[in-house]
Amino acid sequence: MWLYQMTLRLILFLITVNFTWTRTATLINLGQGRCGEETELVCSGTGTFTWNIRKDSIIVADPAQLHDDIKYSVSVTSTSVTLTIHNTDVSDLGEYSCEVAYDGRSEHKQLQFECQANATLASVTSGKRLQLTVDKLFPASVSAVLSVNAMVRGGGASSVPSQVSRFCKNSNTYRNYTICKWTSSSLPDGQYTYSIVVSTPTSTTRTGTFEMYTPGAPQLANSITEESKLILRVDEGKPATVSCTSSGGYPVQTVLLYLDNSLQASSNTGALQNGLYTVNVSYTILSSRSQDLKKICCNSSYPDADDGLKGQGGTCATLQLFLPPSQVSASQDGDVVSGNSIRVHCTATGSRPAAGLSWAYMGTTSTPQVSTSVDGTTYLYTAVSNYTGTVTAADNGQTITCLAAHRLLPQPLMANTTLNLLFEPSGISLTGNTDGFQATGNNRLAMSCTTGSANPPSIITWHNGTASDQVISNNHPYVNTTGQYNGVVRQQKLWMYPTRYNDGQSVTCSATNNIGSVKSTTVSLNLHYSPILSFMTDRTIQEGDKNVALKCQAWSKPAATFRWYKGGSSVVLHQVNGTSDDNSGTYVIRLVSRQDTGRYECRAENGVGSADSKYVNLIVEFPALTTTITGATGIYANGVNKVTLTCSTGSSNPASIINWFRNNQTITSNESLVNMSGEYGGKLTSQVIKFVPTHKMDGHVMECRAGNGLQSSTAEWAREKLDLKYNPIVSVNIAPVEIDETQSGSLSCTVDSKPLSTITWSRFDSGNTVPTNRLVKGSNSLGYMITDAQREDAGDYRCTAYNGYGGNKFNNTQVVIRYSPDVGVVTQNTTVNAPSVVIRCNPSGVPATYTYTSWKQVWPGYGVVRTFSGSDVLTLTSLTYKDNGVYTCEVENGARYSRNPSAGQGQALLNILSYPVIMTVETTMTVAVQIGNVSEFSVDFFSNTQDIKVYIVKENSESKSNIASTSILPKRLTYRVFDHNIEVGGFVVRTMLTVKKEEELGSYKLTIENNIGSQNLTVILKPKVYTASPVPVVGGVIGGCLGAIVVIAVIVVIFQRNYTFNISKKREAPAGPFITESENPGYDAGRPYEDVSMTTATSDYAALGNVDTGPENVHVYSSLDTSNRKPHPVYENFEKRTNEDLVCNNAVQKSPVETVLN
Repeated sequence: MWLYQMTLRLILFLITVNFTWTRTATLINLGQGRCGEETELVCSGTGTFTWNIRKDSIIVADPAQLHDDIKYSVSVTSTSVTLTIHNTDVSDLGEYSCEVAYDGRSEHKQLQFECQANATLASVTSGKRLQLTVDKLFPASVSAVLSVNAMVRGGGASSVPSQVSRFCKNSNTYRNYTICKWTSSSLPDGQYTYSIVVSTPTSTTRTGTFEMYTPGAPQLANSITEESKLILRVDEGKPATVSCTSSGGYPVQTVLLYLDNSLQASSNTGALQNGLYTVNVSYTILSSRSQDLKKICCNSSYPDADDGLKGQGGTCATLQLFLPPSQVSASQDGDVVSGNSIRVHCTATGSRPAAGLSWAYMGTTSTPQVSTSVDGTTYLYTAVSNYTGTVTAADNGQTITCLAAHRLLPQPLMANTTLNLLFEPSGISLTGNTDGFQATGNNRLAMSCTTGSANPPSIITWHNGTASDQVISNNHPYVNTTGQYNGVVRQQKLWMYPTRYNDGQSVTCSATNNIGSVKSTTVSLNLHYSPILSFMTDRTIQEGDKNVALKCQAWSKPAATFRWYKGGSSVVLHQVNGTSDDNSGTYVIRLVSRQDTGRYECRAENGVGSADSKYVNLIVEFPALTTTITGATGIYANGVNKVTLTCSTGSSNPASIINWFRNNQTITSNESLVNMSGEYGGKLTSQVIKFVPTHKMDGHVMECRAGNGLQSSTAEWAREKLDLKYNPIVSVNIAPVEIDETQSGSLSCTVDSKPLSTITWSRFDSGNTVPTNRLVKGSNSLGYMITDAQREDAGDYRCTAYNGYGGNKFNNTQVVIRYSPDVGVVTQNTTVNAPSVVIRCNPSGVPATYTYTSWKQVWPGYGVVRTFSGSDVLTLTSLTYKDNGVYTCEVENGARYSRNPSAGQGQALLNILSYPVIMTVETTMTVAVQIGNVSEFSVDFFSNTQDIKVYIVKENSESKSNIASTSILPKRLTYRVFDHNIEVGGFVVRTMLTVKKEEELGSYKLTIENNIGSQNLTVILKPKVYTASPVPVVGGVIGGCLGAIVVIAVIVVIFQRNYTFNISKKREAPAGPFITESENPGYDAGRPYEDVSMTTATSDYAALGNVDTGPENVHVYSSLDTSNRKPHPVYENFEKRTNEDLVCNNAVQKSPVETVLN
């Protein structure tokens, strides 16, 4: 019992002695605090079964709780506790201490804090104002002064009066800090410096320079100066683009283009060259005559600037159109007598420039001198030309033509005039039965006088006796006919009722037109005597009148016997004997008809001499019984051919009046009415109508309505329907037809033609016909169906129609295939030493307007570790190995469909080479060793590049240690990637120690190095102490013996793998962003190949996970669907890699050209 008690007391004594001997104060290591960054506090001791960390004597973390799990995070190892202060700011200032494993509280350390204002951004606004932004300011009421000074020629600066406003708000980047923006008032032209001085605690000073320039007067392209005026000339009826350029401004100026004081176009986007902006704005005008002499003005200014500094400048030009002549006329100057000289005058007015004039006469063209004049107000030209020459009677009635040519006329305008020449009658003749005439006083003697051809027509005069004797009055009308040289042959009749007392007298006919001498001829009367009847007056009656009486009165003795005849017939209509009381004979028509029209004769005989006859004309008025339309109604309506129709009436008295109608609408004929002799003394009336029909007149009813006021009957109307032929008029979809890829749509083509047309569809952009199985035929229409739309279906389509008239007619339309974007992602591998890396997102879709929704970083074999807001370029800074991975860009363009199942996203693998990362959180490691024996300790680290070196150097010594040997072995490690713990392939350095004497104990620096950089770990060697219950320590004795082994540090090199690049020859790829030579020094823009992917023996992701990557260049990935269909013709030699890439579907080449990099 006593022995047991003594043994127990001895064990307790040894435990107490060992604990007291090994207890030391907790070590504290507090990092430098920086605004917005992480600060680490490391507490190290003999164990971590219990611990606490205090700030200003208040516990902020212990095993039971974390005071603020957003502000702080804790990681614990067997011998240390690390407190990470996130987003360090002024609230974290204070005194920190800690204690672990009852080792005693550490010393108190004050957080050393550094925070300077940064992110100064200076810009010049469109209002000619300086705008300066400074972030990370503290406190919110920080004192800061912004000064702006004008640079003085030869050096130095002078203060510029300027009002400066300041606007501050909470910083979005740095918690508990302020961001402020200073804005000056508008500044005049010149060079300036600025300086902003921020007071403590966020003290900083930022300076810079900037410039202000007002552009010169804008320039109107293609304008010219005439008579100190700026002129802009364009052709009438042709679209013309007016372009204005303003140069030499900074910041970019606003340019406005006006037509007739109306704003037409504007722009404030320009090209920057040599520090100054050039802005161009254009507008297309239709060049109508109404725009002639309007003002086109271009102004440049800074509308957002303060008054007095807007820098307004302008240039104006007058728009002068080239115009064809508005009117061409030709006329003869006065009457000309045959054999003299004639002058014909031609004038072309209203053109710019003047028209050219020429003459065409009798198959000969001439170009006499042309005189021009210009109107000082309208600037329109008048051209005048005169045609002169000697003429004869043969030129009378000939047509001479004036032709006016102009640059805007496809054919000259023509003006015709007919020559009018004067010449005397060629002769005169007189005919009539003047020999042996029975002059009873009742018989009529008819004579006719006819002149030769003359212009103007001759005046005929009758005389009793010679030409100088008494003039005989004659009311008979002239009968004119066309004679030689388009002159007039004139005839006039003279009726006489001679008595026995006229026998032997003479009658003379004379003629003159005041050209030349008077022509005359004379006849003598040789009369016989006969009974005399009194004259009867011609009568006009209407068809249907009743009991119309014709009465014949005779002066004879004894009374005469009267017989009535009609129209020279020998058939006696009526016979009556006169009496001494009533020596007359009357003929009564009971009911008048048109057949009663005619000349009636009353013949009287008294047995003395021959009978005496007198005549009366009975004129019956009656309407036409028929109306007809003749002419071709089925012509080709091409805008040139004319419909010519003739309306003809039956005989009527008086002549009928003709009116034309089309579809019951009155139309007017430019042709005159033509009357010809008809039955029963009536007139046959006709009129021609001519017009150029349009296709819309097909089926219209042409109607001729004739009448003379005596009767209204539809029998007097005639109707004909127009049966027109016209070429096809093709109508297609006006707006482009938009179809989503894989969906259906259609094109419509409707044709208006007569007869029906043959219709076809074709590809206008390629000239190819379309598949017939997609056509849908209708009545004079043809549709084209597009099902399962492909991108190749996009383009220009033409619908063509032909019906035998006017050739092929067509109209074009466009098909737009919409599809979600195919996305390519481009980046460049780099190292953590680089300041940044750029990842570009290159979408290609229709429409080409994109919304970049997000970026995602995928750690191969794990999943998404970070997301970013969408943009076309993602820039990573402060690079670490955590930035490795596959980056996915997601893009939208509003299209819902695509044949590519991966449309809308693209991926690229980014490999960033890093210096070795030691996995322990401590910067110091304590290793207990046995002097004379072999001890071992190990350090886990991560490296993703080759040429790893490990060596140990004793502190304050330049030589490497000769007490240790190292070896490097692969090991799976858990690596903290942002907020994720990810297992990666790493290494362990196993170090074998042989310490022979106490002098070799102490502090050593363990260095792990690769070709990117190095990381150090302080290793403290102390003697191992044995207790009854030993405390666990790192390391141990190998083999249980102390060996005196001296080993030089071993350099371990990881063997390189072989890498294969798949290279594909470029085809007709669309243009897009590219990596510049400055971003990739080895890039050759002229090389006709592009690196599509790089693979190791397994895959990029496996290589990344095993920390086994080689040198890579720029990578371009194109997603493919599971059916291996091509998303784009550039990648036609690629297929989907199977069973490898779990994150994204990378493309590999089917038959690659391989280049091995060793």
